[in-house]
Amino acid sequence: MKWNFVVLLFAVLFTHASRVHSQEVAPCPSGQMPAQVQDAVVCAPAPAGTVGPPQPVFQERWGALATDTDKGTVGFAIGKSSRELAESVAMDDCRAKRGEACAVKLSYRNACAVLAASGKNYSAATGATIESATQAAMAACSRAGGERACRVDYSACSWPVQIQ
Repeated sequence: MKWNFVVLLFAVLFTHASRVHSQEVAPCPSGQMPAQVQDAVVCAPAPAGTVGPPQPVFQERWGALATDTDKGTVGFAIGKSSRELAESVAMDDCRAKRGEACAVKLSYRNACAVLAASGKNYSAATGATIESATQAAMAACSRAGGERACRVDYSACSWPVQIQ
């Protein structure tokens, strides 16, 4: 009879210990932390100032295209910190390639840009992906009706950069 009582006591203690241990292992959702309530471990709101890791901070990035349609010259800028800087770099690039009547064709932020061409006819478009920007640029180029088939001359993305 004593052995039955010892075995029963051991089984109860083992079951209770494994139940508490398994509750401690389960992770709590964001903003909560494990807390002991009587004989159970539960998730409770975390104290102020201890709610999860800090959120990442991103800085936007700009790109731009500048063209001289008479000469077929194109200048590019990607990954710049402002619209003004991206447009200035694209204009400088266009002029450096012997463009004389350069003008900004397109500016874009945290996105992709594609330039499709047919002869000296350029069509530019932006999109969330290279694929969506390509579809839009090719459709615009086809509508403009160049004398040759449209082709992609340039594609790039300017994605935000994590700074913290």
